[in-house]
Amino acid sequence: MKGAGLFLLLGLLLALALAVASPWASRAPDGLEKVSDEHGFAPVETSTRAAPMENYWEERGPAFKIVAGGVGTLLVFGLTLGLGRVLARKRSAD
Repeated sequence: MKGAGLFLLLGLLLALALAVASPWASRAPDGLEKVSDEHGFAPVETSTRAAPMENYWEERGPAFKIVAGGVGTLLVFGLTLGLGRVLARKRSAD
């Protein structure tokens, strides 16, 4: 089990490193977004609720983007790890 724990830790550290590097990611649109803009079929926004950190990279600077990425990474990691443990216990009980 030691190997699996090390693998999880290294994966988490890599994800957090990518969150730290995210302010330097390209702001250019990806291929699908560019084509949809050129041909006029860009997605229509239908959300009735505002995002919790809407446009966080634009107004608040790189530090806020790093924190948001780190918090999101830790949240998803924790939820996934917890769900995995619950499912593993259920499977071993059966």
